[in-house]
Amino acid sequence: MGRRTSAAVGAVIAALVVVAAIIVFLSTDKRDKAELTPPEEYISSALSEGAFSVPLYAVDNAVGFMLYGLNAEDYSFAEFYFSDGASAEELAYLTAKSEEGLNAALSAISRRIDEQIAECEGYLPAEIRKLENAVIRQAPDKRTISFAVADDYTKLPATLYD
Repeated sequence: MGRRTSAAVGAVIAALVVVAAIIVFLSTDKRDKAELTPPEEYISSALSEGAFSVPLYAVDNAVGFMLYGLNAEDYSFAEFYFSDGASAEELAYLTAKSEEGLNAALSAISRRIDEQIAECEGYLPAEIRKLENAVIRQAPDKRTISFAVADDYTKLPATLYD
């Protein structure tokens, strides 16, 4: 009986090892291996899928960096799109050169949302809902982010990667 018990214990241990390996494999984040969607494709999709109720216009990066209070030298890629001012809707796409640049961008986005809410309270109260539902997407590379204030955030691309 001792041999059967030891064989049974060995079989159970082997089965547990296989189950653990399967769990690890299934829980591995496939996004880490996914390709980052090229910025132009992501931006084009975001602008064309009906998420925004007003046209957004590309602005010179110097203007975008100024409005967000960011240093352009901290980013390897950036594009900013704003409405004509009658709406809080906007889109920003940034790739930081470092974790510090990423953290600065995330802080700037949070600050911008708060400032825009304060500004809209008096004359554009309908825009507050959009600001409260602003969408920040971060890519698996941990340095690329998009930020959107949209009328229908459900129509924004779900991810920054393929």
